[in-house]
Amino acid sequence: MQSVIDEIFPVDSYVNALHLDCWNSDKLKKLGRMMAEKIYRILIVDDDEDILKNLSDILGDIGYQTDTARCAEDAICKIKQFCTCQAQCQYDLCLLDFKMPGIDGVELYERILKLNPNLRAIMITAYAGDDGIQRAIEAGAWKVIRKPVNIDRLLGSIKEAVS
Repeated sequence: MQSVIDEIFPVDSYVNALHLDCWNSDKLKKLGRMMAEKIYRILIVDDDEDILKNLSDILGDIGYQTDTARCAEDAICKIKQFCTCQAQCQYDLCLLDFKMPGIDGVELYERILKLNPNLRAIMITAYAGDDGIQRAIEAGAWKVIRKPVNIDRLLGSIKEAVS
């Protein structure tokens, strides 16, 4: 059975988050109409500016509203700004890089959960071994996805996490 991505993109959908040449606006808008029934808001946290921009562009083009943060401290500020209480959190999901300077993605998610225990996160990593992945899962991460990002898998995980 072909996935939604494979139907729209006849090329290999295993795309590095930094090399997204096959993703064009028309294809993304078509995918967005198929996937996004409600506008979900996602916080993307990564210390790599290119990954932030690419993920934000892809998710924005298919109908998600995104905010970005380059470090844990900025992410915490945005959570405090947009999640005044558990019932009033404007974020539906966080995409967190595992390895960042200072506070890593797992510690960041533990802090986010103290502010809003219902907020889900998908951890994205190029560095975590089995022990790091286990730490993320024990902290409550919804999924752990390895870089380079398989866009089909990421979009499916996002859709699953917000529904």
